[in-house]
Amino acid sequence: MSLRDIEQSLKSALLSRKPEDYTLALEKLQSFVEQRPADAFQVESLLHKLYDSNSSLSPIELFVEAVYTLHEHLSTESITKTWWHLVLRPALQRQHLTRIQTRHAVELVTIGLREGDQGFRRTLLQLFVLGIPSPNSAEDAIEATILSDEERSQVARWKDNLVEILNEDANTHPKQFFEEMNREFAHPENRLPLSILLSQLAVKEDFAIVEFGNSPLSMTLLFSLFIDNSATVFTLQLTALTALLPLFAVKAPERLKEILPELLTILARAACWQARGMESDDRTDILHHNLQLLDEYNWKRL
Repeated sequence: MSLRDIEQSLKSALLSRKPEDYTLALEKLQSFVEQRPADAFQVESLLHKLYDSNSSLSPIELFVEAVYTLHEHLSTESITKTWWHLVLRPALQRQHLTRIQTRHAVELVTIGLREGDQGFRRTLLQLFVLGIPSPNSAEDAIEATILSDEERSQVARWKDNLVEILNEDANTHPKQFFEEMNREFAHPENRLPLSILLSQLAVKEDFAIVEFGNSPLSMTLLFSLFIDNSATVFTLQLTALTALLPLFAVKAPERLKEILPELLTILARAACWQARGMESDDRTDILHHNLQLLDEYNWKRL
């Protein structure tokens, strides 16, 4: 089988748009790559050429599966700089993929994170942040009301896919993931969406609790719970912390003992939260508005 045969098979599948032709083309592609792995880079160039000539009409799910067939031969840069923009992001954001196709797209993105590419990891976290409407933004509120049902479904699908990717990254590269999330937490406008993300990740059975407990993010979370004045963020973070405490107790008991004073302080703050807005006393002032931050913390309070 030659590269020319692969090209003709893929072109036929692109023109016919029939599932059986997709299957046949992908089977030929798989066989070619297995028999001639050294020529995989030529296949990637071929896929790029076919995409460029059919980008407005191409069934993107075929390209997801074709790129996945090459995944053992792709560089992380190829995935993050080329296929992410051309195929993976549009597919995860807009297309109704099958569960297997979605899983393959997620795996490809995870491969792109394999080498600890913090820039790509930062991009993914920022995309999640941008997808969460700000509660203080009238523009976001108006935009949400004018979305069609299909657009709402697309937004939900994109968000779910991002959460799946970020959960996979948190489990396979926990140190790098928590470090990057901690950096993003420094921006106050990011804390609400990142708290939503953390509350979703915290309920996963395979959450990397030991690495989380040893990361700067764990103390940043506790600091935010103690300092920030957003009730929404406090509630989300408290929900995440509540989910994490049993994991700490089972898998990281020594770390749990170390942060016990901070946890008791946060418990006291939660118990006194309803005192906000009422007649102030010393206890409420300490736990809320009048607690002064030293400049060395470099923290902008919500």
